[in-house]
Amino acid sequence: MDILKPNKLVPGDTIAVVSPASPSLTPNHMERGIEAFQQMGYRVVTSQHVHYRHLLFAGDEKARVSDIHAAFQDKSVQAIICARGGCGTAQILPHIDFSLIAKNPKIFVGYSDITALQTAIFNATGLVSFYGPMVASDFGKSHNRYKIKNFFKILTETQQTIELKNPPSKKMITLYPGGAEAVSYTHLRAHETPEHLVCRLLLGKKNNTNNNNTQHTLSLIHTPRNISHHPLFSP
Repeated sequence: MDILKPNKLVPGDTIAVVSPASPSLTPNHMERGIEAFQQMGYRVVTSQHVHYRHLLFAGDEKARVSDIHAAFQDKSVQAIICARGGCGTAQILPHIDFSLIAKNPKIFVGYSDITALQTAIFNATGLVSFYGPMVASDFGKSHNRYKIKNFFKILTETQQTIELKNPPSKKMITLYPGGAEAVSYTHLRAHETPEHLVCRLLLGKKNNTNNNNTQHTLSLIHTPRNISHHPLFSP
């Protein structure tokens, strides 16, 4: 599978806000999140059904899917950032037109329940998305210069290595001493899918059982070896 990389974001570009899962229950949070992006020099548009409510979801499946399709298809939109997570993203996966997304690759940001859509998009199209903070649930609740500066640093810079530092007033502390093991898809066993690998690695390896200490190894999945050291964005 070829890897698709979106174009980087440029100040003045348009960001579309969508709600593939639950709606934002606090309008002020959505407004503050949008305002934070506007203050950074971006134009923000919201999808048609972003404020809809249907049970626990931001509209029914058809409404949420149509918003995602519209955002990817809109040539004036350069990035799509979800309003929040919640629940319901898995419902829309059978209805997503992945060929449309493959033809219109762009920045897509979310996490939590949105991970289901991000994983499906990658598996179907190879499009790299961003596991990051969302409009209402994160930037709308609280944000500072450090958070928003580093968020847009990831979306706008193309060098191979981006260094993120703690704010000057915040010291780096170790919560749990230990190490981490980085792996790639080449670590898949013959019968495994990437999902099996995630489950196996998150369960961890147990060592040092003689002294009643259990050491867990948390591993991260990288993209295949031939692109693992390349920038996130297309040239």
